[in-house]
Amino acid sequence: MENNNYLSVFVYGTLEKFNEVISKARVRIFYKGLNRNGSYISEEFAGKLINSLPYTPIKGIFDKEAQDFLDHGENRSEGRIYGFVPSPANFTWEKHIDEDGIEREYACADVLLWTGIYEEAKLIPGKPQSMEIYSKSIKGDWRVIDGQKCFYYTDGCFLGLQALGTSVEPCFEGSEFYSLITSLYTLRSDIEELKNLFSLENNKKKDGNKLMENNFKLSDDAKRNALWSLLNPDFAETSTCVYTIMDVYDDYALAYNFGQNQYERVYYTKDDSSDSVNVLEKKKCYILDITEDEKSVLDSVRETNGGTFDKIDEKLHSIEELNSTINSDREAIEQLNANYCAMEQEKNNMEQELSSLREFKKTIETQKKEDVLNKFSLRLDEDIVKKYKENLTNYSVSDLEKELSLELVNHTPEIFNKKETTPLPKQESSVGGIEGILSKYK
Repeated sequence: MENNNYLSVFVYGTLEKFNEVISKARVRIFYKGLNRNGSYISEEFAGKLINSLPYTPIKGIFDKEAQDFLDHGENRSEGRIYGFVPSPANFTWEKHIDEDGIEREYACADVLLWTGIYEEAKLIPGKPQSMEIYSKSIKGDWRVIDGQKCFYYTDGCFLGLQALGTSVEPCFEGSEFYSLITSLYTLRSDIEELKNLFSLENNKKKDGNKLMENNFKLSDDAKRNALWSLLNPDFAETSTCVYTIMDVYDDYALAYNFGQNQYERVYYTKDDSSDSVNVLEKKKCYILDITEDEKSVLDSVRETNGGTFDKIDEKLHSIEELNSTINSDREAIEQLNANYCAMEQEKNNMEQELSSLREFKKTIETQKKEDVLNKFSLRLDEDIVKKYKENLTNYSVSDLEKELSLELVNHTPEIFNKKETTPLPKQESSVGGIEGILSKYK
């Protein structure tokens, strides 16, 4: 039995941060009925595929040189797994007008991509995809439907969703991503809804000249519709749509002006008592192509500036002046640091010189103490001298002399006894007699 198990789909939408390593996008997978792959997806088989969708891996074979993905490859194990379909998959059936002008309803779900692990995973949104059905799970037969022979699936489950290169032709015609501008289908749905709204307004029951009043406050949808009506006043008569509204916030709406090809902030006020909205002013705005890191910086700047970028240039000028002052202060501090380092060096030099003088003084004092010891060692016992020599550092020169003098007195007290002296004979004199004899003695 011959069949094709690859059905092209498409990952679309702006990447949304899920956590630090995972980003979230969405995938348009398949539509029911006949497709360009020569197969047929029935209502029953579509339900089986959808039930097997959670945790289906997102696969791809990336060519670094071409900076693009390839096709399925010869072996299903080639390439990498870049993410998966979460559980729950946030599944919906979404209508889409394909390039051939035909509106088709696609099976769509969320996908989680490991953009923090693989840089190329950030390129997956916007790339064609091809769903892989597990071959061992496939059941079906060949049938002729609407005059065309096709393989009619009766059973099967997902094996993976393969990211394809930009040049690879997808099986499903609607393999294209949703940009920031509302899709043609969504815009057409809005127009049809607004036509009905205008029709209802024109057919409201009147009590005299007074229209019936609503008994509820403006909801977010009511604000959106009211703003759309104010921005497209000629729509009821000409069906000309000048603006489409992207998002509505508390005090302004983000709108796209088709005539000027630009985004605008439409500031408004609302009055719940009269269920009315009033447009105050319109300001041109821009959607920037920035990275997540760049957005974090801009968010920080806006938060620091009170949640707005208004008059940011004035504050930047003030910051520049502050930086200039800081730089001047920094130069003064650096000069003070240089002076401090010079003084610290001078202090170290003086301390080294003082240490040298102390060492010199200590050497002189030690020499004087040794001289004192040597002088007293002639009169004192060796044990006494040794005791003082071992503790020489504990005495000053004068204290050492005092202690040794005391030791000397205790050791030889007789040095204080009076001694008799014998007259010494003098040299012979020429004087004779008694005087000559006496003159010989002192």
